[in-house]
Amino acid sequence: MNQIKLPTSLPISGGLEKEKFLLKSKEPAIIVENGAQRQIIEDWISAGLDIHLSTIVCIDEQERFDLLYYFMNRFSYETIVLVVRVPRNDPQTLSIADLLDSRYYEGEISEMFGITFKGNDIDSVFLPEDWKEGYPLRKDWVDPRKENAGGSKK
Repeated sequence: MNQIKLPTSLPISGGLEKEKFLLKSKEPAIIVENGAQRQIIEDWISAGLDIHLSTIVCIDEQERFDLLYYFMNRFSYETIVLVVRVPRNDPQTLSIADLLDSRYYEGEISEMFGITFKGNDIDSVFLPEDWKEGYPLRKDWVDPRKENAGGSKK
């Protein structure tokens, strides 16, 4: 794997260096353990970095979910992505809503993929309150309104 130059102003612990990779978009990315995103963000904020959370993207990899947290340093315009792998059989992680404005990103991912963000109490973002038909952006979701659909799993 080619070496990736990480943004110099973002403090990253040495243990994470071996797990960095480039996304298809050519943005530098670091894989962190589920829940570790909180401590990293707290470290960045404590270091005085003015970081902006651009978005959180969820990818259904079928055996797990990858959460991609896109950050930008407002002074240097450097971008970095933290990738958090959430197990499908225990789809939960820690919320960062009290650190950065992620409440609605997390709410959307919770509704669409069924991932619980501990510490985020948002109820509904897009789906109607009476929605009971699974998580529509999961790869295994089947629309129950279609003929021969047997529920929310294939």
